[in-house]
Amino acid sequence: MLQARDKLGRLEELYSRITRIAGAMGGTAFRTVLRLSFPAEKVAAPRSEGTPALVAKMPDNFGVVFAPTFPLSVMSALLVRARRTHAGLLESDWHCNFGPDGWRRTQAPLSDDEIRACLTTDGTMPAVH
Repeated sequence: MLQARDKLGRLEELYSRITRIAGAMGGTAFRTVLRLSFPAEKVAAPRSEGTPALVAKMPDNFGVVFAPTFPLSVMSALLVRARRTHAGLLESDWHCNFGPDGWRRTQAPLSDDEIRACLTTDGTMPAVH
C-alpha cells in the first residue's frame, strides 16, 4: 500500500501528463486542492482533508476535475476519478488507478489516447494526425 507522500508523487506524474495533453489539445489545466471526506468506516467523527486535484478547461465549455476518491492519508489504493462536465452538465465519470506497473484505466497501462478521450465531450479517442 502506498504512503501519502508516495501517492502525491504518483499524482504529480499523472497530473503533469494530463496537463501536457490538455495543452496540446487547446485546453489549459491548473492544480488546486479539494476537501475530501474520509470514509465513515475509517473515522469516528466526520472529517476531511485537503487533497491535490487538477482542473482541465477544454474548448467548447468542457471541463474535467481529476481528484483521488479518498484523502491521500487513507490507507487504500490510489484511485482517481475524473468528473467531466459540458456546459455545466455532468457527463460520465472516468476512473483510473495506480498499480504495481503504473497508471491503468483498464487491464493495460493508461495511454495518452485514453487521456485524450477523457478530455473530449463524447469520451471517444480522437484521431491522431
